[in-house]
Amino acid sequence: MTQFRILVVEDEIIVRMVLNEMLTDLGCEVVQAATGEEGAAHLAEGSFDLLFTDVRLPGALSGLDMAEMARAKMPGIPVIIASGATADLKEKLASLEPPPVVMPKPYNFAALMTLVRGMMPAA
Repeated sequence: MTQFRILVVEDEIIVRMVLNEMLTDLGCEVVQAATGEEGAAHLAEGSFDLLFTDVRLPGALSGLDMAEMARAKMPGIPVIIASGATADLKEKLASLEPPPVVMPKPYNFAALMTLVRGMMPAA
């Protein structure tokens, strides 16, 4: 069975490192990006089972852009979008089907790992 591949797009290096370690411990293959542009390059190069992205990213591309790009290439891919202002996202996310999961900041890493585990295929 192939590994569950996750693209993590997060500009905070410490958060990216913690996510990488935790998701790798779950048995996932993690590809990291610090900007939307890096994330877009990874999306162009490969296929993923899950996109985890911060909504606000440095550069021209946002986490919402990442979600739209991922869904255009891989329809139905689960998307988790992290944001400190979750109420502002509901209207913006209405056009994405299925709707992304919104993970409020600051992160609850235990809840995030439970969520990801539930998205992974049964071993």
